[in-house]
Amino acid sequence: MDVYPHMKMMKRPFCILVLFLLTSNVVFCERCSRVTQTLQCGDLACDTDRGVCVPCNTSADCYPNAMECKEGKCVVKSFVSNFSALYVVALLCSVAVCSIAVLAGVGGGGILVPMFCLLMGLPMDFAVGLSQSTICGQSILNVLIAIRKRFPCAGCSRPLINYQYLTLLVPLGVIGTLIGGVLNRLCPDLFRLVLLFLLLTAVLYRSVRKMIAQYREDQSERRGTNTVSYAEEVSGTPTLNSHEEIFHVTQPQYPWIEISC
Repeated sequence: MDVYPHMKMMKRPFCILVLFLLTSNVVFCERCSRVTQTLQCGDLACDTDRGVCVPCNTSADCYPNAMECKEGKCVVKSFVSNFSALYVVALLCSVAVCSIAVLAGVGGGGILVPMFCLLMGLPMDFAVGLSQSTICGQSILNVLIAIRKRFPCAGCSRPLINYQYLTLLVPLGVIGTLIGGVLNRLCPDLFRLVLLFLLLTAVLYRSVRKMIAQYREDQSERRGTNTVSYAEEVSGTPTLNSHEEIFHVTQPQYPWIEISC
């Protein structure tokens, strides 16, 4: 019996990623291009004829629509000077995405980043930073709301947030952030968008499957509840719930001292 079937499934995508990084001109720093200009040249422009980074002469040498040339360097245009109807659409879509993300319990960054790139014309690096700022405010509000709630279970009394799991997930998240920061400097924008598309496709597939399974479970529970209610009416005595917990677990609302010690 194979104990780690999912790890074998990830071998081929991982090998493809490593092969791409080894053959990428970003790793070897051979020639810059318009696609990798913001990664290789920073605030400089790319001379596509020679494949080297040079100071910009006009705004056309910089990232289109989002950046302008000032004193030989490419800088992001101010919000006021580049404001358009697409910015209003992006703001309204951000509100809608964050609202749906709160209901689903996710961050929404996988949708915000490509949306900022398409509607506002921002480079990938700046779109990621703007998305992280948006998610940060949303996450702080969600934590302030969830930190006061209790877990909805009749057999236990504990906070909604599982702080024991949190102590395990936070270090792993920090490690993943560091690895992502390194890959962010190695991979071009197009490759990162492809990875993001594949990730969102997998997440959408799993979410749809989970939604269907949850719907079927809710329907079966409703039919079971109706059957129990009918049995109580006929016998005149309440029927024991099979999901009732025997042991009651109680945890404090803020167990931070216990976790830290």
